[in-house]
Amino acid sequence: MGLGNRIVSVVCAICLAVSFVAAGFVAVAVPDNATTSLADAYAGATNPTTPFSHEELCDMALAGKRYTFDKNDRFALNQAIYDINETVAGTLRIATFTSVSTQWLPTIIRKFQAD
Repeated sequence: MGLGNRIVSVVCAICLAVSFVAAGFVAVAVPDNATTSLADAYAGATNPTTPFSHEELCDMALAGKRYTFDKNDRFALNQAIYDINETVAGTLRIATFTSVSTQWLPTIIRKFQAD
């Protein structure tokens, strides 16, 4: 490889690196609309088994972006996680022997509900 080809390769590598860094800055500098649009595109629409709603997943995407790039507010991120987990509802099925379900489970469930 000649000197000219090496120079072109180095210049191309530098341009590519600068482009990646610039794209990263643009991605975090844009308003929340871009994050919301990306979250809209990927938030559970193709995964019907997710326990979270589309809106909850979009809210978490925004909370993650704001924590990572904006305010670095750990409390706000934890609050968003708490809010999303408190609204999860569903059915829990437990398979046990009859003796376990009559003797142990009522006490375990009462303790769980108290917490």
